[in-house]
Amino acid sequence: MKTKLTNYGTRIPEDENEKLWKYLDIWKFINLLSTSELYFTRADIIKKLEPFDGKYPDKYYEILKNAYLQLNNGDNLKTLMDANFEWEYLKAFDKLFFINCWNISSQESAAMWKIYTQNNQGVALQTTYKKLVNSIEHIEQKNIALGLVEYINHKTLKFENENSLNFVNSVYNPFFLKHISYNYEKEFRLVYYEYNKTNIKSETKEILLGKMQYAYNIREGINIPLNNLNNLIENVYASPFMESWQIEILDILLEKFLINKKIKHSDLYYKGI
Repeated sequence: MKTKLTNYGTRIPEDENEKLWKYLDIWKFINLLSTSELYFTRADIIKKLEPFDGKYPDKYYEILKNAYLQLNNGDNLKTLMDANFEWEYLKAFDKLFFINCWNISSQESAAMWKIYTQNNQGVALQTTYKKLVNSIEHIEQKNIALGLVEYINHKTLKFENENSLNFVNSVYNPFFLKHISYNYEKEFRLVYYEYNKTNIKSETKEILLGKMQYAYNIREGINIPLNNLNNLIENVYASPFMESWQIEILDILLEKFLINKKIKHSDLYYKGI
């Protein structure tokens, strides 16, 4: 798949018709239909399940120290304090960002069915990159970055210029990094930033010899309205393990919520003649 860079330094597909998939259990599917909103989970909550999600590569800490060593004219103690302060400050961003995940693929994924649906009951929404972007009105004004996740080895990743801090040209970038062991996910994600004083709680945390104040959003998740759910959805696939009568009920749901699509029964495990 050919990609191109965004202003956030993330990569998006050149072909706007690349397929995107979202695998949902039945309850989350019903919630999406009833609210016509995409749910974004706070980044630190995701990190509790996947510790390397949104984590800076280890080498970046060394780059920070080298940069501060030059700024502090070789003062090792001050350099260590400054580097550790900034390192903790960067990690605090986890509580100001919210993430919504999709799978980018030309076809269904057996792994995604197993991970994101419960008791073999669920659906997969299939759309395209273009339709997803168009479904969020004025997306460029909503503090939303989007792009493909890059899968890396956090221990061994090196940089072309280890004296440069250019690896992250915006605070969004680390949220598009995951450990290489998750590369089967082929994830495409939307990342939303919110600093709203009515939703922010401040804490004071002792860092080294001083104190650093950072803020976090008290909401564990947020909902972003979709301007037309029917236009977003290109196809809806029912789990390959669901019964025909269950699929008929899902069709009734779609009709009730004015989604003019028919449920397709996944034939992922079709055995042939």
